[in-house]
Amino acid sequence: MELSGIYDTFEIVPNTVNSSNNALYIMKIAGMAIDSVYRDQNAGSGDWVRIGRYYLPAAVPITLEVHDPGTSTAGSVLRADAVKFQMIEPVNGADEHFTSQRPDEFRLNQNYPNPFNPITTISYTLAKQTSITLTVFDIRGQVVVQLVDAQKVPGNYKVQWNGLNQSGNLVSTGVYLGRLVGGGDSQTIKMVYLR
Repeated sequence: MELSGIYDTFEIVPNTVNSSNNALYIMKIAGMAIDSVYRDQNAGSGDWVRIGRYYLPAAVPITLEVHDPGTSTAGSVLRADAVKFQMIEPVNGADEHFTSQRPDEFRLNQNYPNPFNPITTISYTLAKQTSITLTVFDIRGQVVVQLVDAQKVPGNYKVQWNGLNQSGNLVSTGVYLGRLVGGGDSQTIKMVYLR
């Protein structure tokens, strides 16, 4: 990437009905997996299909791998004609405002930077007034720290996590989950802390 920012990542495959209906996509930044998603390559074939939204840093290798986990019931062929990265918002530093658009959805954005050490920024959007929690969990599902527990009005928000747990100690290197819950909705992101 020439510019650091929030990007939507898309893939296009040719029109097909016999490709894998459970292809595994792994997004990597500098060789470190930051997300994995499963997609049916037959759904939306012939058009751009969104894989996910990520913070992508400038001048760092970005890789989107496609794997066959061997669980497809439609076909075993994997296809990947092209990948497209569409910038949503440039990010030049922790104080950048994520978006100036009027919020119209409940959304938890990928943290940036990711991987991080020791500080990362998590942004989220609320379309309606609601009570929300933003909590960080380890991969075993244990609460590491609660970053937000408050009533919020519609808007765009950002919070920084400094890599500390509830006891004030730095967490270990590894994958952490950030979960935003509110108004009957919930979304989760994967965050990688490197010490």
